[in-house]
Amino acid sequence: MIEIKKGGITEAVELSRQLPEFIDPAGEDEYHKRLDGVRSLILIAWDGKKPVAFKVGYEKEDHFYSWMGGVLPEYRKKGLAKKLADVQEEW
Repeated sequence: MIEIKKGGITEAVELSRQLPEFIDPAGEDEYHKRLDGVRSLILIAWDGKKPVAFKVGYEKEDHFYSWMGGVLPEYRKKGLAKKLADVQEEW
């Protein structure tokens, strides 16, 4: 069963590096540049102890900006991106 939890920058970066579409994914420095000092949310979807998807967003002036996200190829077409977006929207 997939469980969605708050996560950290390291988990999001590690997941992004496993996505074939991300040729040169943002590293931890870029995440810190965007997220340090602002209200932000990093969500990780877990299949047991394996992180399989992520979604990152932060407050930007007068709105919330959904910045980065992805799902491992073998977990696509299961509604994970939508579930992550729904949790982000509720936040």
